[in-house]
Amino acid sequence: MARRNKSGRRRGDQFNDVEEKLYRVGDGRPLTETQFKPGISGNPKGRNNKTPRFSGVIEQVLDEKIELRVGNRVRRQRESTTEPNAQLHSALHPEHRS
Repeated sequence: MARRNKSGRRRGDQFNDVEEKLYRVGDGRPLTETQFKPGISGNPKGRNNKTPRFSGVIEQVLDEKIELRVGNRVRRQRESTTEPNAQLHSALHPEHRS
């Protein structure tokens, strides 16, 4: 480990006042032009969106409300309950076409 002198500098690091005021580029000290600017994101485009899972898409579609015409009335009900209701209705009221 390098020894430090009274001013806190390592031995051999002799700077005059003008050089000390300048920004030193090196390990862990990037150029000032390439540093992140204050108030500006380091990742402006952001992270990629995840593709939705199939089960989530199905759940979202089945949760939507749709309008049904039953006789003269218009009913709004969830998509998930529409198909079972339609099957129940066709079982209770069969159409006899020959």
